[in-house]
Amino acid sequence: MDGSSRAGSQEIVCDEFTKKLVAAITTWHDIHSSLLQLSIERSSNDSNEEHENVSVSSESSWSSASDSESDEDSATGRDSTNNHLSASAARFSISNPDLTNCQIKQMFPEMADHWRKALAKSPVVRRTAADQETSNPVNKHRSSRYWIEDEGDYHILPSEHVWLPSSTGSSASADSECYVGEKDCRRSGEKRRCAACHIVAHTNCFSLLAKLNLNCKTTFRDYATKKTPSKESTDGLTAHHWVHKWRHEGRCNTCAKSFQQKMFFQGKEKKETIAVTCSWCKESYHLKNCFARDKLEERCNRGALKEMIVPPTWILRLANRKRSSRTPSHPRKHKKSHRQFVVKPTDLWSSGPSQPLLVFVNPKSGGNKGSKALHTLCWLLNPRQVFDITSLKGPKFGLEMFRKVVTQLRILVCGGDGTVGWVLSTLDNLNWPAYPPMAIMPLGTGNDLARCMGWGGVFSDEPISQLMQAILHETIVTHLDRWRIDVEPNTSCNLEEEDDGMQSALPLTVMTNYFSIGADAHVALQFHHSRSANPQMLNSRLKNRIAYGGLGTIDLFKRSWKDLCEYITLECDGVDVTPRIKELKLHCILFHNITYYAGGTIPWGESSDNKPSCCDGKVEVLGFTTATLAALQMGGKGERIAQCSRVRVITNKAIPMQVDGEPCLLAPSIITLGFHSKVPMLKREKKTPCTPNLMRRGTRYGQKDSQVQSTSLIIQLPVIVVGRADYDNYKDCFERLKDTAYEIGIVNVESEAELDSARVLIQRLLVEHNSLPYEPDKNWRFLDYVSNAEEGTFRVSRQQEHVQSVSDVCNTDECLLILDHAFPSITDREAVELFQPQQPIPSTSTSAAPRYHNSRRISETLRIVLSSDAQETHL
Repeated sequence: MDGSSRAGSQEIVCDEFTKKLVAAITTWHDIHSSLLQLSIERSSNDSNEEHENVSVSSESSWSSASDSESDEDSATGRDSTNNHLSASAARFSISNPDLTNCQIKQMFPEMADHWRKALAKSPVVRRTAADQETSNPVNKHRSSRYWIEDEGDYHILPSEHVWLPSSTGSSASADSECYVGEKDCRRSGEKRRCAACHIVAHTNCFSLLAKLNLNCKTTFRDYATKKTPSKESTDGLTAHHWVHKWRHEGRCNTCAKSFQQKMFFQGKEKKETIAVTCSWCKESYHLKNCFARDKLEERCNRGALKEMIVPPTWILRLANRKRSSRTPSHPRKHKKSHRQFVVKPTDLWSSGPSQPLLVFVNPKSGGNKGSKALHTLCWLLNPRQVFDITSLKGPKFGLEMFRKVVTQLRILVCGGDGTVGWVLSTLDNLNWPAYPPMAIMPLGTGNDLARCMGWGGVFSDEPISQLMQAILHETIVTHLDRWRIDVEPNTSCNLEEEDDGMQSALPLTVMTNYFSIGADAHVALQFHHSRSANPQMLNSRLKNRIAYGGLGTIDLFKRSWKDLCEYITLECDGVDVTPRIKELKLHCILFHNITYYAGGTIPWGESSDNKPSCCDGKVEVLGFTTATLAALQMGGKGERIAQCSRVRVITNKAIPMQVDGEPCLLAPSIITLGFHSKVPMLKREKKTPCTPNLMRRGTRYGQKDSQVQSTSLIIQLPVIVVGRADYDNYKDCFERLKDTAYEIGIVNVESEAELDSARVLIQRLLVEHNSLPYEPDKNWRFLDYVSNAEEGTFRVSRQQEHVQSVSDVCNTDECLLILDHAFPSITDREAVELFQPQQPIPSTSTSAAPRYHNSRRISETLRIVLSSDAQETHL
């Protein structure tokens, strides 16, 4: 009893002592702050007199410094002085606990514990910690690593922005104003764009976004809301996420009119928001007259892509299970790079997606196209269903997360054929009972599998939103054979010389596209060594093709593997075909599973007999010489050897081989190729035209047909033309693309007129033009820079011109843009005389037309002069 009472009395004494110490510290801090303010005022006055020669009273100087931070930022002459004084204040302030704790320990060693308790209760320290807690989370720049949590106490937030540089993945037609508004904007720091909701803000305004509760759309829910979800949390997960815009392209969903925007503001005229759009369903309205307040409480239907968007109610972050103190800690297993998530359907969202899409993107594929596709998909879909396959070191994290919806799941792989094989091999390791069907966005170099499945050899001129629509409406489920390759060492062969690069196993054990032996694999191995030695030199599709072609040309003359038939024995379904190889003197043996090979060639030929298929359970065996390999790109084909379901190859020498583009030098071995599995794939078949404009025109002419037709007026629209090279370079930036264009005249056309009728007027303008500086091509195309302004400018298909109007593809206050392959690019215009001022334009023009002509000629001449002394014209 005596001991416990003594301990209790000591605790009471300690508490009283702590209270007195807190009071003393607070009094000392008030005196210290007053003295510090006086010193700052005196130094500030001295610096102002010295730099600006303006006498400012100490009272006004201090009040302006504490009340208006934006005024300090605008006065550049006082920035360095104020920063220095702020740093000095932080050094000697009580809000710096490390320095002050050291000082107290030196003066009073026995008071260290009491100082720590008192410091924890200090209101100054609490306020400083609160400010740091408010500012730190929003200043994170996650970009493609938004799944990975940093070390410390910072966690991923459900409504966190995914900040990117403002120029990344956005066109010049997109909004670029700071989202906090002109009044509160600090106008300092780099501008960043959120990939999920497309708002723009300065880095120094991120803290204001948090204070104003301007969060991003909620992408998942926490474990705390699983059992007893509140009404606010449920509404936040299912409601619209409205974002206001100062500049916006497209049409209003209420009045079907375009958004009029001002480019310049004069005098006291303030910038006003013209539109409001939902970052989920992409519905847009005029803010003043068309947007109804009941939309704020309306439930969002996720728009045209609702059947593949994973709602935030499906994505659940599990509770963080803390490790028990009794269990021994393992240093290797203690650190986790990311929190555990799971996707499972819930009752909170009754009309869930019928085909939830899981997206894997390889940003390194296709130059910058992979990175741009990643950012665009975060805008079109839920960012939590889009995964950067490189930052997460593979697709395993995303596949495990979506395991519970495997029966409904669809997969989109944005990359090359190697990325598709990476996803399939990960599915093999996870032992899934069924594989989800897979679509491909071709971003690699060869893309032979993408060609076979109808997705094309290169993804360059199609909006990603239309690709999403194609996955929903233009695909069928087919199957793809996969083949297992087993390798055993050939012990009967004695090696006289061992090569340092020789391997005893193939880089891949499962083949999807092809497996080759000999000259072709030799060129691939040389290219692999060259790229490993100089990765910065071979980082694009064009450079890869040039290097590959050069190595193939060298091997064509050297004929390195002309005696291949002397070192291999080949059996197809138990039949020895080695005599056929020796008879034809082949330099390369190819085991082919799909139709295409080597970037779009068809080595088997296009004859109807024994037509190969990717799902017939057979592999095609072909042979080549170096000459026939070179002729493949010009329509040649290989020598057909067999179609079989089992292959056995015996090699007596180290021979180069490759499996799906992964080469190696394999030691003498016994290789067996047999059937492995069938996997479902999504094959694209264009049956019906599918475009968002069809839906837009259907709603516009369905209910509001009379209104639109009655208000449709004839407008005078300038027509400008661009070349193919300039379009490829600047299609992501409309303003730069417009600078490379040339005006051919003005047409009188209705804003709601269909494009096929506008084509007749423009074609007549081209024919009757008396000073056109080039010979036009009849197969020119319209360019759409309005419908998918967030992604860039895209060509309009000739088959869709009868369902799209002029106002669907252009801004009627600006110009109509067309693409003509015959029009020379800006780098090909060597003579300025070719683009001299034109003759008087036809009578359809008005007095405002010459001013547009003159401005176009000035811009055109400037671009030509600047490009004459530079190799590149990307200004």
